Amino acid sequence: MTDNGSRLTDDEYEQKNRIYQITGNWLFKEPLLYDVFATHQLAVNQKMGCTLRTGQGRIEFNPFFSRHYNDNDLEELLKIEVMRIILKHPYTRRPDGVRDDASFVGSDMIIVQYCKTSFNDPTEIYTPERLQIPRGYCYEEYCKILTQLFDSLPPEESGQKTKIN
Repeated sequence: MTDNGSRLTDDEYEQKNRIYQITGNWLFKEPLLYDVFATHQLAVNQKMGCTLRTGQGRIEFNPFFSRHYNDNDLEELLKIEVMRIILKHPYTRRPDGVRDDASFVGSDMIIVQYCKTSFNDPTEIYTPERLQIPRGYCYEEYCKILTQLFDSLPPEESGQKTKIN
């Protein structure tokens, strides 16, 4: 069942089970990731424009996007989302005066720099190099730099930088 009480489609059900199989393997090889994942509700959200998103005790996924990744890449994306929860960003650790899209992209930049991941899909994850920003800043500094950058862009370009849909 989905959050609104309707039944899952076959694709939604298949992708949800696939995510549970991937994360179930973490029980012994990545127990911290498994424990954090298990504290959140896995929910379908076909309205968002990205594969995964975390917040408010949920890990949402869009089956339209998740089915395009092999299990290894989907696992890497899941690890990145769980790392967001552990690091408490971009939601509960967002600096004052920072744009929502800047906090998401800043989170990407920290995770790809400091957490071991082999995932490198520029349509999902931003790197400092992609936006021509030096490496080595902390999350809060990236958020401020990105807010200034996004504020300087035309609205149509700035809107393309966000995962918030």
